[in-house]
Amino acid sequence: MADQKKPNCPIHGTPDCFAPALDPIIAKAYEGYCTKIEWPYARIIPKGWKPGA
Repeated sequence: MADQKKPNCPIHGTPDCFAPALDPIIAKAYEGYCTKIEWPYARIIPKGWKPGA
């Protein structure tokens, strides 16, 4: 499990500020959370979201 690659944040493109949605119900509609964009809060990122759209 230690060799698993952490997913990149769709907003920043780096894995340091992204936390994937762990709840299976939330994960159906959302990719995860960006903890950097609105610090100290987290922004939830919907599935299929693209920057600039």
